[in-house]
Order: sequence, then C-alpha cells, then structure tokens
Amino acid sequence: MLSKIAGGYRLGGYLKKLITKWWPVIIIMVLVSPSLFWIPSGEMIAHGLFYPWPNAASLMDIAAKHFFSWVGSNGFGNPNTGNADFFFYVYAAVATFVGRSGHAGQVIILYLGFVGCIGGMYMLARSLGFTKISSLIAGAFYVISPMVMSGMPLEIVNLRVLPFYIGAPILLSMVVRVLGSSSSKRHLAAFGVLSVVLGSVGYSSLQYFILYLLLVLIYSMFAFSTAWSNYESRIRIIRRTFALLLITLLANLYWLSYFLSDLRGAYVSRAEPMFSDASLVRGFSVKLIDGFRMLPYPGQASISPWLSHYYTMWYTFIIFGFAVIAVFAFLNPKTKRAAIFPGLVLGVSLFLVKGIRPPLKQVGEGIFLYFPYITRLFRNPMYFEMLVVLALALLVGLSCGELIRMAGSKSSKLSTVTMVTVVILLGIYGWQFLIGGPMRSQPKDAVSQTIKVPVYYTELSRFLKQRNSNYRVLSIPTFTRQDVFVSYRWQKLYVGIPPLNVWSGKPVLRSVYPGYNGVDPVFDAVLRPDSGSVSQDATRLILTIANVRYITLHNDTDWGYINKTDPNKKGQDSHSFISTSNFLKQIKTFGKIDLYEVDSKYFLPRVYSMTDLDIVNGDRDDLSTLFSLDRFSLTKCFLFESNFKDTKGDVLSKKTQDVFIMNSSSSMVSDNSEYVGNQYIVSEKGQYELFMNTKVSLDENKESIVTLYINNNKISDRVPKIKSEGWILLGNVRLDKGTSRIRVYSVNNKGEPIPIYGTGVLLLDRPEPVKPAPKISYKRINDTKFIVHVSKFKNPYLLVFLESFHPGWKAYVRETNSSNSPIWETWFKKPVSEDKHLQANLYANAWWIDNVDKVKQTGEGYEIVLEYMPQRACYVGWLISVITFLGCAGYLIWDGYQRIRAIYQQTIGQKRKSSKTRNQMDV
Repeated sequence: MLSKIAGGYRLGGYLKKLITKWWPVIIIMVLVSPSLFWIPSGEMIAHGLFYPWPNAASLMDIAAKHFFSWVGSNGFGNPNTGNADFFFYVYAAVATFVGRSGHAGQVIILYLGFVGCIGGMYMLARSLGFTKISSLIAGAFYVISPMVMSGMPLEIVNLRVLPFYIGAPILLSMVVRVLGSSSSKRHLAAFGVLSVVLGSVGYSSLQYFILYLLLVLIYSMFAFSTAWSNYESRIRIIRRTFALLLITLLANLYWLSYFLSDLRGAYVSRAEPMFSDASLVRGFSVKLIDGFRMLPYPGQASISPWLSHYYTMWYTFIIFGFAVIAVFAFLNPKTKRAAIFPGLVLGVSLFLVKGIRPPLKQVGEGIFLYFPYITRLFRNPMYFEMLVVLALALLVGLSCGELIRMAGSKSSKLSTVTMVTVVILLGIYGWQFLIGGPMRSQPKDAVSQTIKVPVYYTELSRFLKQRNSNYRVLSIPTFTRQDVFVSYRWQKLYVGIPPLNVWSGKPVLRSVYPGYNGVDPVFDAVLRPDSGSVSQDATRLILTIANVRYITLHNDTDWGYINKTDPNKKGQDSHSFISTSNFLKQIKTFGKIDLYEVDSKYFLPRVYSMTDLDIVNGDRDDLSTLFSLDRFSLTKCFLFESNFKDTKGDVLSKKTQDVFIMNSSSSMVSDNSEYVGNQYIVSEKGQYELFMNTKVSLDENKESIVTLYINNNKISDRVPKIKSEGWILLGNVRLDKGTSRIRVYSVNNKGEPIPIYGTGVLLLDRPEPVKPAPKISYKRINDTKFIVHVSKFKNPYLLVFLESFHPGWKAYVRETNSSNSPIWETWFKKPVSEDKHLQANLYANAWWIDNVDKVKQTGEGYEIVLEYMPQRACYVGWLISVITFLGCAGYLIWDGYQRIRAIYQQTIGQKRKSSKTRNQMDV
C-alpha cells in the first residue's frame, strides 16, 4: 500500500515537473483547439487553386508535378511558377493519409498551422528576450488577428499561405539566434534545414520571399546599429548576415531558379489582365489609420459576414486600444530597447501599405511605379499588412507582459486582475476565432467557404483518370477565374477550381472566362456553346485542335447565380447545342453530370505531323468567323505572322497548298466615305479569292452594289443579299507579288454609301495535292519532355505539339535511341532553329522540319525530343537545394553526435574517477 502511495507521489511529481517545464506548449495547443471544429463534418475548405483536396495519392501526384517548370495539366499548359508549393502538398498528403479523408486532412493541417503560427511567434519573442507571458500574449494576438485568420490579405481562406505566417517568425527567430550567439554554426545549420522544409513552403511566391528578406534586412540593420561601438561585432554581423542570405538563396533555389533563369518572363507573368500597374496600386493603397486595423481587403466583408464585425466601432476601439498598449513598450525603460526592432518593422510596413497615398506620395510612386519589377511583385501593397500584424503582435505582447509584471510587483491580486483583463480583451477581439467565424454558414445568396463534394465527382474523376492517353476535357460551364465564380447546386455556392481538374489529373478547359492563361480569344468564342453565333463546324474544329476528347455537361450548375454575372449566358443554349451536335456522343452519366465523347475521327493527339498549313496575317479577334469557311480542313495548322516579309512567312508561304492573307486593319464606309480601302502584302504571285466580312447585314429589299478595285483597276460588280453578318465572296483576282491596294465600293440603288466593315481575306488557290505526312508516335517522359518517333521520311513537314506556345520549348533531332537517355542529353546539342519554331492552331507549338536528309535514319526512322529548356535551371536548382539541405542536416547530426559523445565520455570519466577514489579509500 505504501509503495503504491509512493509511486503515486513519484508520478505526481513527474507530472508537476513536466507541466512546469512544458506549460507554454500545453497552453499553445489548447488555445488553438477551436480550429479543430471549424470545418463542418464531412465537408472541405473550398477556396484556392487546389481545394477541395483530392485523396492522398492525388495530392502526392500534385506535389510531384512541382518538380517541373511546366504544368501540362492546367488548361493548355503554362509555366509553373509555384514550385515552392511542393512541400505543402507533401504535408497535405501525409495529413490526408493519416486522417483517411480530405476532411480530416484539412482539419489536421489547419490545427497544426495555427499551432505553428502561435508557436512561431512564441519562439521569435523568446529569441528577442521576451518573458514567457509576453511571448504567449504575442502569439495569441498574432493568431487571432483577422489577417492570419483569413490566411491572406485578398483571400478568405487559403491554407497555402498559412506557412508564411508560420515560417516568417520561426525563421526570423533563427536569424536572431545566429546573429546574437557566440557560436552560430549549429543555429546556421538548423536555419538551413528549416529554410528548405518550412521556409520555402511559406514563401510560395516572390511576394512572400521579398517580405521575409525585408524582415531579415531590418533586423540585421538593428543588430548592426546596436553593435556600433564594437568593430568585431559589426564585422561578425555582416559576415553572418551574408551567410544567412546565401543559405536562404541556396535552400530556395529549387523554385527560385525558374525566375532567375527567365527574369523577363517572370516579370511579364505577374501582369494583371486589363489593369495598369498604377491603377492596381492605387486601388489597393490604404490610409495610414486603416493599416492599423490589420484587416483584409474591405470588399471581402460583403461575402464574409464574420469580417464585418471588425469594421464596427467597438472592434475599431479595441484594436486601437491594443495600439495604445503597444506604445507603452516604447515608453517603459525596461522594454523600449526590445521594442525598437518591431517598431522599425511596423513603421516600414505601414508606410509600404499606404502605397502611393499622401503625404509621401512621390516616394511611394518611386517605389511602386518607377521600378516595374517591384510593382509586379507588389501590385497589391496590402501584402505588407502581413508584417504589420507581426510587428504589432510583438509590441502588444511586450507591453502586456510588462504591465502584468509591474502589477505583480504591487500585489498578486492586481497581477491577476491585469491578466484577466488582457485575456478578456483578447477574447473579445478573437471571438471569431473561438467560434470559427471564417467557416460559419454564409447567407443563402453568398459564397460558402466549405462544401461537400458529391460522390459522382469522385466516380467521374476515377473514370477519366483510367484513360491514360493525353487528352483534354471541356467542362461546361464550370470555372472561370477567381474573380468570376461559378456555383453548383450543392446546398452551398462554391469558390475555386472544379474538383474534376485535380482529381482526374486531366487538363480541363474553362468554357466561360475570356482569354484566361493566354488562351486566344477565338477559343473562348468557340468554346462557349451558349453563344448562338458560333457554328457547329467551328466548335468541332476548335475541339479538334485543342486536343479535347471528352465534354462534361454540368446539370448541377446554378445558372441563376451565373446570370447575375453575365445575363447573356443561358444554360438551355448549352444543352441544346451539345445534344444536337453530330460529332458528340453521350457515353455515360455520373449523377448530375453528362459525359460526352468527341468522335474519334475529329480527335488529334497531343503531337502530330502534317505537310500543309494556312498562314494568316491579321487581327485574331476577327478569326472566329473564318472557321465558317469550308476550305479549312481538320488537319490544317493556323499560323500568325505580322507580315510576309520576315523569314518565316517567306519560306513557309512557298510550301503551302493554301495561303490566307488578311489585312491587319479595317475601315468603315460612312455617310461621307465611298469605299473601304486596304493594302495587302502579297507573298506570291497567283490567283486569289477575295472574301469580305461585312459584320453587318445588307438590306435584302434594297439592291446593293459592291464594286471591287485593285490598284485603281475595276474588277467586278456584285449584288449580294445577306440577311446577317458573314462572309461574301467578291470574286477571283490575280495578284502580283508585293503590295496591292484593294478598294471596295458599297452603295445602294440610289448611289448612297452603305456602311460596312472592310475586313478582307485573300485566299491563294493552289490545286496541288497535299503530300502525305510522316507517321509518328510519341512518349511522354514528364510534363517538360516528350520523345517523338518519326518513321523514315525525307520530305519537309510540320510537327505540331499541342501545348501553349512558349519560346522555352525546343525540338532536338536525334538518331533512334530506344534506351532511356539522361536528363542532360540535349543540354549541349543544337535545337531546331528558332525561326522554324511557329505558333500553331492559335496557341500551340510547331516546328518546320526540313533538314531531315542530314539525320542518320535507321530502318525505323529517327526521333525528335521536345523539351522545355527552363527545366534545366530547375534541375540545377533542385540539386543545389538538396545538397544544401543534406549539408545542413548532416552537420546537425554530426554536431549532435559529438555533443552526445562528449557527454558520454565526461560521464565515463567521472565514473572512473569515482571508482578510483573508492578503490584508494578501500586500500
């Protein structure tokens, strides 16, 4: 009995010691426990690029795609600028695997994310010399602020950005230790490991990376200034700062390498469609007083009721109460030195949040408008509010901790009252965190942050995933962009990308938003079956050259919600168009989704060859009506040239069966103008057909006369009768090589001009038969490399690759090589010349292969390697980052081993010494 009591006392003592030592960790884990209940049972967060989450295997597949600099599964394909997300999707996959469902995986990640936020702030505050109480208050204030709760200034819930709120304070705490410790090697190595597995996830884009570097720079300047009187300390700080920045660069080179290899491309990719840099910066610049409020973009409150509470007078009063408390840290002699660094961060970030607003408007314009690359990175200055939150959290924690200490020096009761007051203020301010405000049910007509994906989406995705061939899916009418949301009748409206896109792993084309991802407007005009002006033939042709195999018709779409955005979109038009198409066949139904398959004779593989092509010179916006011409065949390639004087046009025009020439400008016949006149650059002498697109109807009841003049010579008169806009054939004309001036008169029977547009097209008619193209087959190695096997063939031909045109795609001709070649095989070889790299099918890559006689062909033919050249920089970056990680991790292991060995040897030495002493005493 006594032994049991003694054992109980020992256990109680052990627990007491454990709690005494680890009580901050216990409090942190309890403080964020409300986040475990944020996401409703069975539902998932539905915002962002990859939400709702697929299963663990698909998340690993998404992670694997971040090894590569090209995303083939995104629409028509585009450069991958999100390599840093690799680790995030690995962590998400592990959490989903542990939780056995996407819902549980998101709960785990959300909880650990908030634990990391408050824990990271605690680490940073302790590194800066704060007490445990001050550090905990700083962490609590940090995690309940609306900015951190919402995940990102402009987005309501986005788990991908939580790593920045975690990583920034943790890595900054390591920076403080490296610059402040006498021996920094161990801290530097730990910093290197965390920079890879945690920091790179948090940066996830250049914006966050620059924010982090700004924090490091500010702290280094602070540390340097405090060591001003000590020359050796200043040199040590400079040297260690350089080492920190170097390790940061090397650790993150696996995703930074793409930007460094193509700075111009990275700059252009940051462009926002239809907005200038100045208009964007002005639109998101905030007043200084609003910067203290630390709130996301005010417009979000209209669709996120929980945010509206923070715009009320009471919440404004509370946050400015915290700001007043923060000022106390500068006034108190014991805390004013510790307040300098967060004060510097607060001042700099508040100024940058202002953007180009007065009173220092010229300085702001100099930063955001006169340095375009900075503007591209921070076209939304509200990103800097992330640093405002971090700085204010430190100051509030420092002040509150000092107030509690001062109260405790007077009496324990006063200390308790002060602490309870602080807790109540934090509770009121963070009430939305405690009740899960960001995830609460939204108004009926608003967008919800969580959804429950119907089971038939999983079934359809599995069905498509089993079809291993390379093809695209046209989804009608799902997904536009994140500024024009599409909804489903799933009890709640949904924001984000369709589950089908990530669960099936197949590229899904968007059918609504115009010009997304650099897709030509003509695609958007044709891939919208709700548009009555598009013919069946035009849709069939576009589906063919877009590599579309399946069409999903979503009957669960809430068209009423979509019509609020665009009243012209009508669901019944899509249903009618699809159901009456003679080239589509419904093969299966998954719940409320009908699956259609394109007739196999209209399906083009991702890579194919051809010997004929059409060259078009003109405005792409006018080309949608060109597809109504019968002369277009399903294997034609459409190329755009500024004119025919360049090398490409001059060479290729001699090798085509049909040549289309469209004038690049058009003019209108008005009341005081008699004709439409244009100049055409004719590449080759021959017989041409001249088409005219009227754009307006010619009155059927009034006789209209259209007269054609070429170089002031009258060619013909015609009396066309057109009820609606369209193309009319004006006649056959013979043109010489060079510049020809073509004028078209259009008058009625009274001699009065009829206003029409003068968009003309010349068709060079060549009766020569089309030569057969070589037989090819191809193998996809990964998203950045394809190997094409070409049968033995010596005539020139065009090789078409249906991925978005990019100068980084190169073609390398080689002898047949059945073995797997190393990744550096093409690095030192010369590709097909760039003047033969063309834009095909309005969007894709094509190469004119005409020197095949110089290639050594076996009985099987030869091969062409299609490779995305920027991937080489990514390989080098990954290699350097892996070496950096292994080097830092290896040093930590070696250092730990040496320390354990030293402790062991010291213990053994003490035991031997003790044993020797006892032996001597015995003697």
